[in-house]
Amino acid sequence: MTERSTYPNEGKTKLYLSISSILFAIAVPCIAYFGVFKPENEPLRVWFQRSGSLVTIFSVIADVFIFNIHQFLYPGRMVSVGFDKLKTRFIRLYIALSLVAIFMTIAGTIIWGYGDLFIGL
Repeated sequence: MTERSTYPNEGKTKLYLSISSILFAIAVPCIAYFGVFKPENEPLRVWFQRSGSLVTIFSVIADVFIFNIHQFLYPGRMVSVGFDKLKTRFIRLYIALSLVAIFMTIAGTIIWGYGDLFIGL
């Protein structure tokens, strides 16, 4: 009984956490590009490059939460009536979040390695 009542709420929590992580991953390089929180003696190029590591971390965290959502959309046990409606409602969002998380992981890695070269182009 308790598993059934917490099932949708746990999935929603993981969904919100994954969306939050992706939003942080998108916001970090934007904030770094404008030099927010940049130390005085740090060049903007290096500061932006360092933001790539945070983008990668937040993207991987989002991917972990998204992977945990997978168990809700593809359970290995019997499900209640109406599950198909729930799955249809969230499958596109799940796929979109997965693709964005993968893209942001790749983008974060590129910024982390070559971000200093992007500033001043």
